[in-house]
Amino acid sequence: MTAFTLKIIATASMLSDHIGVVFGVPAIFRVIGRIAFPIYAYMIAQGCIHTKNINKYLLRLGVFAIISEIPYDMVFSHKNADIDFFTDVSFLSSTNIFYTLFLGACCIALYEKLKTLRIGGILPGRGEDGEVALQQKAFSVIAALPPLLAAYFLDVDYGVFGAGWIFAIYLAGPGNKIARGLVLAAGAVYIYWMHPIYYLLCALVPVVCVSLYDGVQGPKAKWAFYAFYPVHLAALAFIGSAIAA
Repeated sequence: MTAFTLKIIATASMLSDHIGVVFGVPAIFRVIGRIAFPIYAYMIAQGCIHTKNINKYLLRLGVFAIISEIPYDMVFSHKNADIDFFTDVSFLSSTNIFYTLFLGACCIALYEKLKTLRIGGILPGRGEDGEVALQQKAFSVIAALPPLLAAYFLDVDYGVFGAGWIFAIYLAGPGNKIARGLVLAAGAVYIYWMHPIYYLLCALVPVVCVSLYDGVQGPKAKWAFYAFYPVHLAALAFIGSAIAA
C-alpha cells in the first residue's frame, strides 16, 4: 500500500465524517470518520522523516491551518454561509486539524533540532561512537513541550493528545511496523475505549492499513490533498446552508 493510497483512504474517511456533521445522516458516516486522523498522524511523522526541508514543510502546514479555519468554522459553528467573520471565526480557539498536524510536526522538528545542539554544556554533544547521550534525548523531548502547550491553548482538533500522538508515532519509528502499530493501537484505545465498540474498531483500521504500507510514495498529489481540506469544508457548508434555506 502506497502513501497515496493511505491518503485516499484517510481523505474518504474524513469526507464521510464531515458529511455526517453537516447533514446529520446516519451515525455510520461519523464512525467511518474515525479512520482518518490516525492515518494523517502517521503520514505527518513519515513526512518529517522524508522532507528535504522541514521549515518549508512546517510553513505549508501552517499556511493551510490558517486558510482552513474559516471554512472549518463555517461547518462546525453550524452557521454555514451565514457566518459572521468577526464573531464566529476564531484563529485562536477551537481550531482545525491542520493546527494539530502543524504542532505535531513542530514537536518533531524541535526534538530533532535540540537533539543535536550543545548549549552551554547543558546538552552533551555526540560521543565518539555517534550515539546521542540519554540526557540529551530526555532534554530534547522536554523541549518539544511548547507545541503541546500551544495545542492546549488553541484547542486544536483532537486536542493536545492529537499533537502528542504524532510525536509518539515519530519517536516509535514510523519505519518500524510493530512499534508504529502499537502506538496507533494504543492511541485508538485511549480515545475510544469508552465509546461504542464500532468506534474503536474503525479507529483500529489504520493499524492494518499502516502495516501494509510499503514505503512507496505513489502518484504525487501533495497539493491536491492539502487543498481538499478547506475546499470540501467550504463546499459542504454552502450546500448545507442552501438545503436549510
